[in-house]
Amino acid sequence: MNNFNRYYEILDLEPSASLLEVKQAYKDLASVWHPDRYSHNPRLQKKAEDKLKEINQAYEKICTNLNTSQNRTSPIESQPDQPSSSTPSVSLISAVGVDYRQLRDLLAAGKWKEADEETAKKMLEVAGRDKIGGLRVEDIKRFPCEDLRTIDQLWLNYSNGRFGFSVQKSIWESVGGKDNLDWKTYESFGERLGWRRKTTWLPYSSLTFTKNAPIGHLPVGKLIVRWWSCSFVAADDMTEWVDFVLCLLNRVETCKL
Repeated sequence: MNNFNRYYEILDLEPSASLLEVKQAYKDLASVWHPDRYSHNPRLQKKAEDKLKEINQAYEKICTNLNTSQNRTSPIESQPDQPSSSTPSVSLISAVGVDYRQLRDLLAAGKWKEADEETAKKMLEVAGRDKIGGLRVEDIKRFPCEDLRTIDQLWLNYSNGRFGFSVQKSIWESVGGKDNLDWKTYESFGERLGWRRKTTWLPYSSLTFTKNAPIGHLPVGKLIVRWWSCSFVAADDMTEWVDFVLCLLNRVETCKL
Protein backbone atom coordinates (compact mmCIF):
# COMPACT_ATOMS: atom_id res chain seq x y z
CA MET A 1 0.00 0.00 0.00
CA ASN A 2 1.19 3.52 -0.82
CA ASN A 3 2.57 5.18 2.33
CA PHE A 4 0.34 8.21 2.00
CA ASN A 5 -2.72 6.07 1.45
CA ARG A 6 -1.80 4.43 4.74
CA TYR A 7 -1.66 7.83 6.48
CA TYR A 8 -5.12 8.68 5.16
CA GLU A 9 -6.36 5.29 6.31
CA ILE A 10 -5.10 6.00 9.84
CA LEU A 11 -7.27 9.13 9.86
CA ASP A 12 -10.23 7.17 8.40
CA LEU A 13 -10.16 9.30 5.24
CA GLU A 14 -10.04 8.85 1.49
CA PRO A 15 -6.89 10.21 -0.27
CA SER A 16 -9.13 12.78 -1.95
CA ALA A 17 -10.14 14.29 1.41
CA SER A 18 -10.12 18.07 1.64
CA LEU A 19 -7.94 20.06 4.00
CA LEU A 20 -10.85 20.76 6.32
CA GLU A 21 -11.77 17.06 6.39
CA VAL A 22 -8.18 16.17 7.35
CA LYS A 23 -8.20 18.71 10.17
CA GLN A 24 -11.58 17.57 11.49
CA ALA A 25 -10.59 13.90 11.36
CA TYR A 26 -7.41 14.64 13.29
CA LYS A 27 -9.34 16.59 15.92
CA ASP A 28 -11.93 13.81 16.32
CA LEU A 29 -9.37 11.01 16.60
CA ALA A 30 -7.18 12.97 19.02
CA SER A 31 -10.21 13.25 21.27
CA VAL A 32 -11.21 9.57 20.92
CA TRP A 33 -7.69 8.31 21.64
CA HIS A 34 -6.80 10.78 24.37
CA PRO A 35 -4.79 8.71 26.91
CA ASP A 36 -6.59 10.30 29.87
CA ARG A 37 -9.77 8.54 28.80
CA TYR A 38 -8.09 5.25 29.71
CA SER A 39 -6.42 6.29 32.97
CA HIS A 40 -8.35 3.53 34.75
CA ASN A 41 -6.52 0.88 32.73
CA PRO A 42 -2.72 1.24 32.24
CA ARG A 43 -2.69 -1.33 29.43
CA LEU A 44 -5.33 0.52 27.42
CA GLN A 45 -3.72 3.85 28.23
CA LYS A 46 -0.43 2.64 26.71
CA LYS A 47 -2.31 1.51 23.58
CA ALA A 48 -3.98 4.93 23.37
CA GLU A 49 -0.60 6.67 23.64
CA ASP A 50 0.80 4.55 20.81
CA LYS A 51 -2.30 5.13 18.69
CA LEU A 52 -2.12 8.88 19.25
CA LYS A 53 1.51 8.94 18.15
CA GLU A 54 0.46 7.17 14.95
CA ILE A 55 -2.37 9.68 14.42
CA ASN A 56 -0.03 12.64 15.02
CA GLN A 57 2.50 11.26 12.52
CA ALA A 58 -0.17 10.69 9.88
CA TYR A 59 -1.54 14.21 10.27
CA GLU A 60 1.92 15.78 10.03
CA LYS A 61 2.86 13.69 6.98
CA ILE A 62 -0.35 14.56 5.14
CA CYS A 63 0.00 18.28 5.88
CA THR A 64 3.64 18.27 4.79
CA ASN A 65 2.73 16.43 1.60
CA LEU A 66 -0.06 18.90 0.83
CA ASN A 67 2.38 21.75 1.37
CA THR A 68 5.02 20.20 -0.92
CA SER A 69 2.50 19.37 -3.64
CA GLN A 70 1.12 22.89 -3.65
CA ASN A 71 4.59 24.41 -3.86
CA ARG A 72 5.38 22.24 -6.89
CA THR A 73 2.31 23.44 -8.72
CA SER A 74 2.61 27.08 -7.66
CA PRO A 75 2.75 29.45 -10.65
CA ILE A 76 5.47 31.50 -8.91
CA GLU A 77 8.47 29.18 -8.78
CA SER A 78 10.75 31.68 -7.00
CA GLN A 79 8.43 32.08 -4.01
CA PRO A 80 7.96 28.63 -2.41
CA ASP A 81 6.12 30.07 0.59
CA GLN A 82 3.43 31.67 -1.56
CA PRO A 83 0.18 29.69 -1.70
CA SER A 84 -1.36 28.73 -5.00
CA SER A 85 -4.06 30.92 -6.46
CA SER A 86 -6.35 27.90 -6.08
CA THR A 87 -6.41 28.33 -2.29
CA PRO A 88 -10.09 28.62 -1.32
CA SER A 89 -11.30 32.01 -0.20
CA VAL A 90 -12.40 32.78 3.36
CA SER A 91 -15.35 34.98 4.27
CA LEU A 92 -13.88 37.93 6.15
CA ILE A 93 -16.59 38.13 8.80
CA SER A 94 -16.21 40.41 11.83
CA ALA A 95 -18.70 41.03 14.63
CA VAL A 96 -17.21 44.49 15.20
CA GLY A 97 -16.43 45.66 11.67
CA VAL A 98 -12.70 44.86 11.58
CA ASP A 99 -11.13 44.66 8.11
CA TYR A 100 -9.11 41.45 7.57
CA ARG A 101 -8.05 42.08 3.98
CA GLN A 102 -4.48 43.01 4.90
CA LEU A 103 -4.09 39.81 6.96
CA ARG A 104 -5.49 37.78 4.08
CA ASP A 105 -3.11 39.38 1.59
CA LEU A 106 -0.05 38.84 3.80
CA LEU A 107 -0.91 35.18 4.28
CA ALA A 108 -1.60 34.77 0.57
CA ALA A 109 1.86 36.20 -0.14
CA GLY A 110 3.51 33.81 2.32
CA LYS A 111 4.71 36.68 4.55
CA TRP A 112 4.32 34.72 7.76
CA LYS A 113 6.04 37.08 10.21
CA GLU A 114 4.19 40.12 8.90
CA ALA A 115 0.96 38.11 9.01
CA ASP A 116 1.63 37.17 12.63
CA GLU A 117 2.16 40.81 13.54
CA GLU A 118 -0.99 41.78 11.64
CA THR A 119 -2.92 39.07 13.51
CA ALA A 120 -1.89 40.65 16.81
CA LYS A 121 -2.90 44.11 15.61
CA LYS A 122 -6.31 42.90 14.47
CA MET A 123 -6.96 41.04 17.72
CA LEU A 124 -6.12 44.18 19.67
CA GLU A 125 -8.45 46.16 17.42
CA VAL A 126 -11.28 43.68 17.94
CA ALA A 127 -10.85 43.95 21.72
CA GLY A 128 -10.61 47.75 21.63
CA ARG A 129 -7.04 47.58 22.93
CA ASP A 130 -5.20 48.82 19.84
CA LYS A 131 -4.24 52.12 21.52
CA ILE A 132 -3.54 50.58 24.94
CA GLY A 133 -1.72 47.41 23.89
CA GLY A 134 -1.83 43.87 25.26
CA LEU A 135 -4.79 41.55 25.59
CA ARG A 136 -6.03 40.46 28.99
CA VAL A 137 -7.64 37.17 29.91
CA GLU A 138 -11.01 38.92 30.17
CA ASP A 139 -10.57 40.22 26.62
CA ILE A 140 -10.08 36.67 25.31
CA LYS A 141 -13.06 35.35 27.27
CA ARG A 142 -15.37 37.71 25.39
CA PHE A 143 -13.50 37.73 22.06
CA PRO A 144 -16.14 37.41 19.29
CA CYS A 145 -16.29 33.90 17.86
CA GLU A 146 -16.91 35.34 14.39
CA ASP A 147 -13.57 37.14 14.44
CA LEU A 148 -11.64 34.28 16.02
CA ARG A 149 -13.04 31.95 13.36
CA THR A 150 -12.08 34.32 10.52
CA ILE A 151 -8.51 34.62 11.79
CA ASP A 152 -8.22 30.87 12.31
CA GLN A 153 -9.66 30.04 8.88
CA LEU A 154 -7.27 32.45 7.15
CA TRP A 155 -4.25 30.85 8.81
CA LEU A 156 -5.58 27.36 8.23
CA ASN A 157 -6.35 27.86 4.55
CA TYR A 158 -3.18 29.65 3.52
CA SER A 159 -0.89 27.21 5.38
CA ASN A 160 -2.57 24.01 4.14
CA GLY A 161 -3.73 23.19 7.65
CA ARG A 162 -0.34 23.66 9.33
CA PHE A 163 -1.06 26.85 11.29
CA GLY A 164 -3.99 28.24 13.24
CA PHE A 165 -5.46 28.43 16.72
CA SER A 166 -7.57 25.33 16.09
CA VAL A 167 -4.44 23.38 15.12
CA GLN A 168 -2.79 24.46 18.37
CA LYS A 169 -5.89 23.36 20.27
CA SER A 170 -5.75 19.90 18.68
CA ILE A 171 -2.08 19.55 19.60
CA TRP A 172 -2.81 20.69 23.16
CA GLU A 173 -5.38 17.92 23.48
CA SER A 174 -3.02 15.36 21.93
CA VAL A 175 -0.34 15.99 24.61
CA GLY A 176 -2.90 15.56 27.39
CA GLY A 177 -3.70 19.23 27.94
CA LYS A 178 -6.58 20.15 30.23
CA ASP A 179 -8.09 23.37 31.56
CA ASN A 180 -5.79 23.48 34.59
CA LEU A 181 -2.10 24.37 34.40
CA ASP A 182 0.32 21.45 34.35
CA TRP A 183 3.91 22.54 33.61
CA LYS A 184 5.08 19.21 32.25
CA THR A 185 2.20 19.07 29.77
CA TYR A 186 2.75 22.70 28.81
CA GLU A 187 6.42 22.01 28.14
CA SER A 188 5.43 19.10 25.88
CA PHE A 189 3.02 21.42 24.12
CA GLY A 190 5.77 23.99 23.58
CA GLU A 191 8.13 21.36 22.20
CA ARG A 192 5.51 20.08 19.74
CA LEU A 193 4.86 23.61 18.48
CA GLY A 194 8.55 24.45 18.25
CA TRP A 195 8.27 27.20 20.86
CA ARG A 196 10.58 25.32 23.19
CA ARG A 197 13.90 23.67 22.36
CA LYS A 198 15.36 21.20 24.87
CA THR A 199 14.95 23.14 28.14
CA THR A 200 14.68 26.63 26.65
CA TRP A 201 11.66 28.65 25.63
CA LEU A 202 12.51 30.54 22.46
CA PRO A 203 12.23 34.32 22.13
CA TYR A 204 10.13 35.74 19.32
CA SER A 205 13.23 36.48 17.25
CA SER A 206 14.14 32.77 17.21
CA LEU A 207 10.80 31.49 15.95
CA THR A 208 10.49 30.07 12.42
CA PHE A 209 8.47 32.21 10.03
CA THR A 210 8.31 29.84 7.07
CA LYS A 211 5.83 27.22 5.93
CA ASN A 212 8.31 24.56 7.06
CA ALA A 213 7.87 25.55 10.70
CA PRO A 214 6.47 22.84 13.00
CA ILE A 215 2.74 22.27 12.75
CA GLY A 216 0.93 24.72 15.03
CA HIS A 217 3.98 27.01 15.31
CA LEU A 218 1.95 30.04 14.23
CA PRO A 219 0.28 32.35 15.03
CA VAL A 220 1.79 33.63 18.27
CA GLY A 221 1.15 37.39 18.18
CA LYS A 222 4.12 39.32 19.55
CA LEU A 223 2.03 42.35 20.44
CA ILE A 224 -0.76 40.43 22.17
CA VAL A 225 1.05 39.38 25.33
CA ARG A 226 4.23 40.64 26.99
CA TRP A 227 6.01 37.25 26.90
CA TRP A 228 7.02 37.44 23.23
CA SER A 229 8.39 40.99 23.59
CA CYS A 230 10.87 40.17 26.35
CA SER A 231 14.41 38.85 26.02
CA PHE A 232 14.30 37.71 29.64
CA VAL A 233 11.07 36.61 31.27
CA ALA A 234 10.36 36.37 34.98
CA ALA A 235 8.34 33.56 36.49
CA ASP A 236 5.30 35.84 36.90
CA ASP A 237 5.43 36.69 33.19
CA MET A 238 5.59 32.99 32.34
CA THR A 239 2.52 32.26 34.45
CA GLU A 240 0.67 35.20 32.88
CA TRP A 241 1.54 33.92 29.40
CA VAL A 242 0.45 30.36 30.11
CA ASP A 243 -2.85 31.57 31.60
CA PHE A 244 -3.41 33.62 28.47
CA VAL A 245 -2.70 30.70 26.11
CA LEU A 246 -4.96 28.35 28.09
CA CYS A 247 -7.73 30.94 28.02
CA LEU A 248 -7.31 31.32 24.25
CA LEU A 249 -7.46 27.55 23.73
CA ASN A 250 -10.61 27.41 25.84
CA ARG A 251 -12.11 30.16 23.71
CA VAL A 252 -11.29 28.11 20.60
CA GLU A 253 -13.25 25.24 22.16
CA THR A 254 -16.18 27.51 23.10
CA CYS A 255 -16.33 28.91 19.57
CA LYS A 256 -16.15 25.36 18.13
CA LEU A 257 -13.32 26.12 15.71
